[in-house]
Amino acid sequence: MGIVAAGAFLAGLAVAGMEQVDLDKPKAKVRLVSAVESVPPGHEIYVGLDFTIEPGWHLYWDGQNDTGFAPAAAWSAPEGVRIGEVRWPTPKRYISPGDILDHVYEDQFTLIVPIRVPKDAEIGSTIELTADLEWLVCKDICIPEFAEVSLSIPITERPAPSSSGGTTIARGSRTLPSQKLPPEMRWAWRGDELTISVPNASKIAFYPSRHSAPVGGLLEFGEQKGSTLSLPIDRSRGDEVAGILQYWTAPAPSATPTPGPASGRIPPNPSATQSVAIRIPTSDSINADK
Repeated sequence: MGIVAAGAFLAGLAVAGMEQVDLDKPKAKVRLVSAVESVPPGHEIYVGLDFTIEPGWHLYWDGQNDTGFAPAAAWSAPEGVRIGEVRWPTPKRYISPGDILDHVYEDQFTLIVPIRVPKDAEIGSTIELTADLEWLVCKDICIPEFAEVSLSIPITERPAPSSSGGTTIARGSRTLPSQKLPPEMRWAWRGDELTISVPNASKIAFYPSRHSAPVGGLLEFGEQKGSTLSLPIDRSRGDEVAGILQYWTAPAPSATPTPGPASGRIPPNPSATQSVAIRIPTSDSINADK
């Protein structure tokens, strides 16, 4: 859907439901948390933008959607502090009347952001992080909302983990797509159709990134039952098919606990519902060993 059409759709929702909604009460709240209470010079840590959403409302993923826009943050930090790329959790498909397809978050989700402290940071000083945020929250109507959140992290000789922030980061990390393709996954091109197979999967879904080559009929073909997903792709309009692939399998008999993220390490997701970030060149024909 184009920008004009998306704007008309959102405006129509607002007119239809404005009388039933208290516009002065935020429908989503956010807080900024850290996996550590303090950090040594030269270390990388993870912070999280932790969102809580009112029941029935949703926010948008930073990928291809028919409407809406994802949360955006403008960061302020001391000179030398490097703020990395946001790590987005796996969204879910959301179909509105009129066959409008979006990829959204509901209830609660955490955006995880790596922060690199400069090597010359002075012990005893404090890093002040501030994020100025805006997002669109929707139900029967769509409302733009704004917030500013801040966090102070002391510079110390040794890192000190945060029990509350670490728990939030660990929970959020389990919703991130894996960056490593499963060894059993296979894909192949047949003309302009991309076929992806994951043995033993009962259902597969694909959520394309903003920069992916366009997927034709995403509403119909973006989620399919079985172990194979077939996607019509306009290969002339992009160098790669990129996004998140999610697949469902039978639950594992047991899961081994993983260490927390006090050091900034993100544990894997042992769930039977798995997701993985994929990037498949549109110029290739078939994968052998990926």
